[in-house]
Amino acid sequence: MQPQQSSRLISRLIVPLLGGASALYKRKARAGPTAPSPPSPAQASASQFSAEDILGSHIRNVAGDYTEIAVRNVFPAWQMPSATAVNRVTLPPRRQFVGREDLLARLEERLKSTDGANVICLTGTAGVGKSALALEAAYRFGALFPDGCYWVDLRGNDWVEALRGLLSALGVPHTEELGQDTLALAEIARGRLADKRTLLILDNAENVVRRHRQHVLALCPSVPAKTIITSRIIIDTDDLRVDALSDSDALKLLEAKGISIADQYDDALSLVRRLGNLALAIAIMARRMRIIQPTQSCADSLRELDKSATPIDALRLPLSNTPDDSLAATFALSYELLDEPLRTAFHALSLCAPSGASVQGIARMCDITEPVACDMLRALAMLSLAEFNGRHAQLHPLLRDWAHTLPFERDALITRHAAYFGLEIGNRYQQALNSEQDPLPALTQIDAELANVQLAQERALSFNFPAPELAVEITDCLALYWRQRHLPPQQRLRWINRACRLAEQTQQRNHLANLLQAAGDAQTFCDQHDAALQSYQQALDLFTALDDRLGQANTLKAIGDVQAFRKEHEPALQSYQQALDGFMAIGDRLGQANTLKAIGDVQAFRKENEPALQSYQQALDGFTAIGDRQGQANTLKAIGDVQTFCDQHDAALRSYTQALGLFIATGDRMGQANSLKAIGDLSASRDQHDAALDSYARALDLFTAIGDRLGQANTLKAIGDVHAFRKESNAAMQAYDRALELFSAAGSSLGQAGVLKAIGDVRAFQDQLDAARQAYQRALELFTVADSKLGQANTLRALGDIAALHHDHNESEAALSWYQRALELSNKIGDRLGQANTLKVIGDAYAQRGESDAALHSYEQALELYIATNSQLGQAHTLHAIGDVQAACGQEAQALKLYEQALTLFTLAGSTLGQANAYASLGRISGKRAHFDKAIRLYASIHDLYSLARCKFYYALSVLDQDSDIARELLMDAKSLWTQINFEEGRAAVDDLLSQLAIG
Repeated sequence: MQPQQSSRLISRLIVPLLGGASALYKRKARAGPTAPSPPSPAQASASQFSAEDILGSHIRNVAGDYTEIAVRNVFPAWQMPSATAVNRVTLPPRRQFVGREDLLARLEERLKSTDGANVICLTGTAGVGKSALALEAAYRFGALFPDGCYWVDLRGNDWVEALRGLLSALGVPHTEELGQDTLALAEIARGRLADKRTLLILDNAENVVRRHRQHVLALCPSVPAKTIITSRIIIDTDDLRVDALSDSDALKLLEAKGISIADQYDDALSLVRRLGNLALAIAIMARRMRIIQPTQSCADSLRELDKSATPIDALRLPLSNTPDDSLAATFALSYELLDEPLRTAFHALSLCAPSGASVQGIARMCDITEPVACDMLRALAMLSLAEFNGRHAQLHPLLRDWAHTLPFERDALITRHAAYFGLEIGNRYQQALNSEQDPLPALTQIDAELANVQLAQERALSFNFPAPELAVEITDCLALYWRQRHLPPQQRLRWINRACRLAEQTQQRNHLANLLQAAGDAQTFCDQHDAALQSYQQALDLFTALDDRLGQANTLKAIGDVQAFRKEHEPALQSYQQALDGFMAIGDRLGQANTLKAIGDVQAFRKENEPALQSYQQALDGFTAIGDRQGQANTLKAIGDVQTFCDQHDAALRSYTQALGLFIATGDRMGQANSLKAIGDLSASRDQHDAALDSYARALDLFTAIGDRLGQANTLKAIGDVHAFRKESNAAMQAYDRALELFSAAGSSLGQAGVLKAIGDVRAFQDQLDAARQAYQRALELFTVADSKLGQANTLRALGDIAALHHDHNESEAALSWYQRALELSNKIGDRLGQANTLKVIGDAYAQRGESDAALHSYEQALELYIATNSQLGQAHTLHAIGDVQAACGQEAQALKLYEQALTLFTLAGSTLGQANAYASLGRISGKRAHFDKAIRLYASIHDLYSLARCKFYYALSVLDQDSDIARELLMDAKSLWTQINFEEGRAAVDDLLSQLAIG
């Protein structure tokens, strides 16, 4: 079609077209079940019929319409018009009717209106229920028209015969002698209806309107009469649009047709949704279900639909092939009006995703200009064959299914669909990366067409796709996009492996090399590291043979990623350096930035924080220079992680917030979720628990939406940690249980171990020491299986804590033994922070035993390591512990100085809990109420009920001799708080002290 033809598309809708509905049955070839044909004389006279005859709709009315059912009267008495109020001479019998109350209200308003508007048009797709709505309105509001209600069915396309039938109903004799002039016949009918309060319904008027529009309008009488026209063709701008039924109305219609849904609600809902909530489809299906005795269940009907080549095959009745009894025949009435270009556009749209397609997509598939495509989609919308908003069009799902049963150039259209949505759109992202442009616009466009892009990818790799070379190109150009959008790696790997086989067959070596690298990426995500390295090596060999230096550099970087994941840090850094040299040699700034980011990741893992920040900053500068917001976001998130580790919390929060904004801009939900999780972790470390829970909740929603079970599990674990910290043991256990289920389902031994360790911590707090020890032992086993020496060390330390809680010399020795094993593991893996933490608890154990010198020695070693790792929190906790030892030794002045130093560091690190603990200790030593008051406010701000109660207990002790009433009030508060969290030991201590006060 030439562009100049576009202006004539719409005008062609109102001129005569050859053929009608019957033409559908004249074609023999079709891409689906054979269309039913009118019965031959032999068939009509035969006395016996096969199942194929009956089910194939080759016969009509064999034994009467026995599918008609008796249904209770669904109309209240007050709705039933009186026998004399309405002239029902030409109205069809009233039918069951449900829903549409909004449209009926609008119809009533227009029928009652006296503003001079006399024509009401009901438009909508075939089978949606326009005629049923018009008929219900005629019965329901017929009392408004005492001079009669006249129904004219125009489906037969014989306008002259329809007019003569109306004139006969109006009392005009000898209508056969009035000639063939339709305009004259319309004027006669209009004259008979003049000045009368009548309602005229012109049903199925689309074909007559197209051929005799002015004559139809000439027939419509003026007020006080009204005319309702039902048509698939949009007639005017004020047409009332009749859409598919709502779920509730669709279920009511199914029930009104005799299908009980009370005991099969879910299956019934699935059934009506499968039928697109289309009124005619529901009615036909219900009548088919009633043929079977007992009535077929909704579940069986769904299975029947599944077994059919297309749902359309199951949506016709065995006794008739009329449009009322066959959805295919109903759709055909509109389809037969289309010329070949419009049919091509219709079929192109039917081959797109169920969500439809853009004007540009249809233009590419039909090889026409966008203005022409826009006109075609508008024309289809005028015929109620498509929904179109000016930019995007889609088909009703059943109309889409029916279109696939018709003959058309399927292979050509599918190839063009794949070429546009798979190759052209998909390649824009790759091109943006190659030209160092901001890839966000390309990502945004692909995201907008995601359903069609994925459909193009899947079709291209199907075994009957006609263009295997194109399939390889599509898979290659989309590989990075699917990785960027976190498509499940197993699915990506299936696609890539299929494309690799095609690339080998078609000898597309460049694409094969790229796909082998993409296969390695997917295998890495699936933890198939040996297979990934094998794929990368094959890709590297091919890239080297092809002298593709960019491909070589990318593959070396990918090999480094696997080595880094396996903690082979030196080989990883060597691979990264080779890749970096290659990227620099060809001037690829994006490759350089990605490699510098990867180098930073290795350095960060090795706790080489300053070098890591330097590498990250260089990477960030590179990403910023080329406008790669995704790269910037990932790097800022990594910088935030290092800053968090270094207790640079304000800087970390800024980095995470910037990363989150960029992830939102690029539409990366995984990045958003990870950033929100990190912000939650940061808030939790600063004792901002409400803020942490809010961030975790948002992260959890995103992880759930994208189906990331590990992300969900990690976030639930973090939520549990916050509740555990606040001594909300039940809430913590609920979160941990959910996390444990998800880690188990995902097969993550490491995740399960971490949760079991946390469960042990909660049980230990609840003084359920045996349960705690069991959880720790299970965690230790899983950490060992996962070869996590860090996890083993942390769990060994926790087992030591359990032993230390017994305050027994033998258990104390056991605790020191656990701690020593933890320290050995931390030394083995070079975890200086782990060493410091273990030395700190060893110091605690010695302090508990009263061995002050040994405790101070361990604390001093821990303090040196905390300073070396720049851990302000670690330093603060250790200084506070040293202060406790000094206070126990009577060196109160020295203890006060240490508490003040700890307070300063806690404040710098933003630890509210640490500050509160320091103020409480200062209060115990100095006796100053101001210190206790500050501690109480801080504990209350973070909802730490356990520590708040403990602070009030010590506060009471400090004022006991000065003011027993205040002391008693503080003790009662402490008892109430410990009661809330079921801390029996604390409550007993308060009761003992209160008893002593009573005796005194």
